[in-house]
Amino acid sequence: MLLRPVGAAVASDAAVGSVRVGAGDAIETVIRLRRLPPATTRAPRSAPSSRGTGRDTRADRRGRGRPRDVERRPPRWWTVTAVTTSVVVPVYNDPDGLSTTVESLLAQDTDDYEIVVADNGSTDETSDIAAAFADSEPRVRHVVEGDVQSSYAARNAGIEAAAGDVIAFVDADMWVERDYVRGVTRAVADREYVGCRVELVAGDGTVARYRRASGFPIEQYVEEHGFAPTCCLVVTRHLLDEIGGFDARLVSNGDLEFGRRARRAGFALTYEPDVTLYHPARSTLRSVLSQNYRIGRGREQLRRYHGERFDVRPLADPRNVLPVHPGRFADSLDAPAARRRDLLVWYVIACVQKWARTAGTLAQRRAETAHADGYGESD
Repeated sequence: MLLRPVGAAVASDAAVGSVRVGAGDAIETVIRLRRLPPATTRAPRSAPSSRGTGRDTRADRRGRGRPRDVERRPPRWWTVTAVTTSVVVPVYNDPDGLSTTVESLLAQDTDDYEIVVADNGSTDETSDIAAAFADSEPRVRHVVEGDVQSSYAARNAGIEAAAGDVIAFVDADMWVERDYVRGVTRAVADREYVGCRVELVAGDGTVARYRRASGFPIEQYVEEHGFAPTCCLVVTRHLLDEIGGFDARLVSNGDLEFGRRARRAGFALTYEPDVTLYHPARSTLRSVLSQNYRIGRGREQLRRYHGERFDVRPLADPRNVLPVHPGRFADSLDAPAARRRDLLVWYVIACVQKWARTAGTLAQRRAETAHADGYGESD
C-alpha cells in the first residue's frame, strides 16, 4: 500500500497565482520567451515518425544527451508569474504514481514554477491522466516521448520543453513537501548542481523492511561516487547547456554517467539535506530483482558506450558470483534488524540482488545491439 502524508492530495484550484490570459485581456506580463517551448513537443506513440524507422539510428542520433535546439514559443497558457523552476516528472504506465506526484507538486507554497509531465509513450490510462491535469491546471504541461522508450529520453523531452532556469527531477510515484519548490530554487541560488535527501516509505513486508533498512544513501552517492540519482536531482539550465542531457541509450546508470560528465566539465555536485522527497520502497522480491537486473544491463552499456570513463568489472571476475561480504552487508544497513531471522533473510536478498545484476550484465553482453530490449522498461 502506498503511504503518503495527509494533505498530499489537493483540489484542482491549488495553483494559486496562475490565471489564463485570453487574447482580449489587457494584462501585461513579463515572460522569458527564450525558455518557453512549443505547446506540443512530441508526437504520441501511435503517430508515425518522420525521422525514420530504425530504432538504433534514432537512439544513436539522440542518445548522446544533448537536447535538440527548438524554437521556443509561448504554450497555450500564460502565467502572470514568470516560471523560475521547472519540475520534470518522467512517467511510464503509472497512473496512480503520477497522480500522487502531481498532486503534491500542485500544493506548493509558491507560484513561480511549472510541472512538466514527460510521458514515455504510456499504453494505459497514464496519458489520459496527464492530459487531464494539463487541461485543468495551468501550471501543468504534458509532453510525450514516443520514439525512444527510455526514462532518460523522457527526461530529455522534459528538459527540452521546460521554461525554467532551474530544472528539478521527481520520479512519478514520489511526493514532496509544500516547500519543495522554494527549497530547490534556493539550493541552486549559488550552486549549479545538487542532490536532495530521499526518505524511503515502506510497509511491513519482509522485502519492504529490508529496503527501508538499506536506505537511500544520497549523501554517500554524492560524496563517494560523484553523482545523484535522477529522482532527487536539481540542475541549472546553464549546466545543461554546457554538458547536455542524459544518455537515452542507457536503461540504467544514466545518472552516474551524467554525474561523471558534469564533473569532467568542472561542475561540483553538493548534497542538500534540507530538501526531502519521499519514495515508496519496493515491496516485492520480483520488483527488487527486476531493478537490479536492469542495473546490470546498464553497467554493460556503460562499458560499451563509455568504457574510457568507467572501470567496469570484467564479467569473468569471480567477485560477480561470490556471495555478498557479510561485513559490508552489515555496514550497508541504516537500521538494524529487529529479529535475527530478518537479518538472515535480508542477507539472502542482498546476495540474490547481486546475482540479478550479474545476470543483467551477461544478458546485455549477449544482446544483438548494445541497447536491445532496453526500451521496454522504465528506470
